Amino acid sequence: MDESLRAAFGYPGCPICWKLEKEEFDFMCQLQGSLKEEENRRGLFSSGGFCNFHFHEMARLTSPLVMALVAKTLIGQEIENWDPGRFRLPSGGHCPVCEFLGKREDIFLKETASCLRETAVQREYEKTDGFCLLHLKKILPLLEENGLDSFLFRVRREHLERASKELKEFIEKKGKVPGERSRVKKAWWVAVQQRVGKRGLKISA
Repeated sequence: MDESLRAAFGYPGCPICWKLEKEEFDFMCQLQGSLKEEENRRGLFSSGGFCNFHFHEMARLTSPLVMALVAKTLIGQEIENWDPGRFRLPSGGHCPVCEFLGKREDIFLKETASCLRETAVQREYEKTDGFCLLHLKKILPLLEENGLDSFLFRVRREHLERASKELKEFIEKKGKVPGERSRVKKAWWVAVQQRVGKRGLKISA
């Protein structure tokens, strides 16, 4: 099994989301360093800049000075291209972080689907919290011809039943669960991940 997938299997929540979140952070760290140069900013934002989510993430990650430089570049571009007759909101449809993550997501899905054909990896997957709904939907077509879609549905049901029991215990204890590494303590967060995946995940992708 791929070492990065093995690592992802060891963390709570969707393993594909975990890998994406890690790469997202690393990529944005690289980007925020390059944004200090005007030429890089103009090239990066020629398509309109980041999407709403990644604008806020970049603001959280970098300094107010860098964000001021970014905003100044974008405002300058809007003034240069000023045309009230063709006014439109920036769509963020060409967000560089989203485009990067989309490509990485495709690779992760194919790699994971390939690994899941191995019985040993299937056993390891059963111990995880499973894929979020979006990644379950995306990986199913890659495994249908091998008959592994039925395996994923069976395990999904088992994961949901386990999550339901852990949530019940969490609620009964009113969230006061000892032990930082306790599964029950993280039950609420795992349940959110099982439904919607990581923050900023593009459902329409």
